[in-house]
Amino acid sequence: LHIILEKKEYLWYIEWVYYRKELTLIMEINKLIKKTLSLACICFTAITAVYMLIMNVVYVDQTVLVEAEKVLLFFVFSLLFAIATAVFSIPQIHSALKYTIHYIICVFGFYTCFLLPTGMRDSFMITGIIIFTIAYTLISVLTTVFRSRLKANREKNDTYTAQFKKNK
Repeated sequence: LHIILEKKEYLWYIEWVYYRKELTLIMEINKLIKKTLSLACICFTAITAVYMLIMNVVYVDQTVLVEAEKVLLFFVFSLLFAIATAVFSIPQIHSALKYTIHYIICVFGFYTCFLLPTGMRDSFMITGIIIFTIAYTLISVLTTVFRSRLKANREKNDTYTAQFKKNK
């Protein structure tokens, strides 16, 4: 009888460990969703503010109204950009592949949300994609250089010494 009770307690413990792992996974997914939506809202606010600033500078004497379709497209692009940025938080993917996925999603978002609704000719759309690619490459290189220098400075200034040694 005692052996049966021990096995039941052990099975309960195994179920609890699996439940905890599932709960941790759910919490990580919720954290990623919150982070992605927060970034989308920040990008949306920045894009809308810059658009309104440009419209107010161009049309100085007129009242500028923003169309609901454009605002919705700004949010769709911001959401796509935030989802693309979430790819960087996946540690199993190589960094070159992360940048490639991020670039593809961003170009798709830029094309569908900014270029396609304007009804431009194909040659102007290709020019827009080329300009976007140049800007994306420049920003990516600057971001990578900044992060690598920041990481090097952290490692250089890391003077932590362990206070307690592990027992073997």
